[in-house]
Amino acid sequence: MNAQSKLNIKSVAATLKLLREVCTTPQKYIDVHELVEALRSQGKLANYQDPTRAIKPMSLNTFKSSAEEVGELKGGFVAIDKLRKEAAAAIEKTSVVLDPELIDSNAAKKRAINELHAQTMSLKATNQVFLRAIERVLLDLEDIADTTSASLRKRLKSESEERIHAALSVNSPPYDSVQTAAIKMTKS
Repeated sequence: MNAQSKLNIKSVAATLKLLREVCTTPQKYIDVHELVEALRSQGKLANYQDPTRAIKPMSLNTFKSSAEEVGELKGGFVAIDKLRKEAAAAIEKTSVVLDPELIDSNAAKKRAINELHAQTMSLKATNQVFLRAIERVLLDLEDIADTTSASLRKRLKSESEERIHAALSVNSPPYDSVQTAAIKMTKS
């Protein structure tokens, strides 16, 4: 791997970190117009630059191929694009909430109620997925404990980990990976 490829991967990793920050604290980025504009499309995000964060502009194809090489990212470019959309939505929701003219209208209140209802339904569905996954993993643990073959135990462990990651993937970023969820839980 050449030096330019390493810089590109470092830039994409920094972009990933920024997107996670935007998802968790969108109010901090609502006035960063260049970033808000960059979140509108894949190409604009690839072309975004922030020297203070070691994010440099690159072509969309380079961004996509570099995303596949970022070690902490499961899903490569598809995962980054999903996170980009989540970040844009988070900023959009925050800007609507912070606009005092929109807060006072009945239509805005109804929209907020509908959004909260939709979020509640989504959380209930996600919770059901988590409960089923936990139930299955508990059964897997019993199987693993009862297994004498090391290779079978290793395979069962791997399958169980895949189930956990699959269950987490239904959650919205940045809480859709074990590493991120663990970091957020330790900070709380």
